[in-house]
Amino acid sequence: MNPAQINSALASLTRQMLAGQNAEVESRTTALLRELPNDPRLLCLLGRVQRLQGKRDEARSNLERAAQLAPNALQVMSELGYLALAEEAYGSAELQFGRIVERSPANTDALFNLGIALRQQGKHPQAVAVLHRCLESGSNDLPQVHTELGTAQIMQRHESEALKQFEKALAIDPDYAPALHGVGMVRSAFGEFDEAADCFRAAMRSDPDFVEAYQQLVSIRHFEGADDPDVRA
Repeated sequence: MNPAQINSALASLTRQMLAGQNAEVESRTTALLRELPNDPRLLCLLGRVQRLQGKRDEARSNLERAAQLAPNALQVMSELGYLALAEEAYGSAELQFGRIVERSPANTDALFNLGIALRQQGKHPQAVAVLHRCLESGSNDLPQVHTELGTAQIMQRHESEALKQFEKALAIDPDYAPALHGVGMVRSAFGEFDEAADCFRAAMRSDPDFVEAYQQLVSIRHFEGADDPDVRA
């Protein structure tokens, strides 16, 4: 295949991946790699769709091979970082996203994920600083960034600052479950348990699979019987 054909194939595969056709992309990319076994772009794409399908061992093998062939490729670093987050290997995720930020200081995706990796390791001041940078670099309209920043601030016991971030997230998306949960956490910290319970219920309605909201509701409620609506929920 000539370079134009490879680029065309990669563009087609990327469109399929964005359409959620991960199994088909995996099959096509694997076939292309028989002809082009040392193309780091194909290896990176294959690792990504394997990660999205939960095939983490295969994904790691292909991404590490891509990293050997293209050690400075930001996309490979990013995919290794995403895989580390999926495996809860937050130190490795910090390393990968940190490398991207060193080379691309305004990369909002890398800044956001670096903030997550730092917070998950208990490095809350560093996480807050990185997430502020993420907002300043152009992510001010993303509710997940405000919510992640608020969550890190709660861990520092800066509840009033956290509440401002959750409210900014809800101004963008009033039904964003993590932000509703965050407001509930702040209200609970303030001793406003009825208001907190309402926030946790709103998060549950918005996302019935948001387990943390159920957990927090249980922690602040006194239940008198199994027929309580919150017990049934």
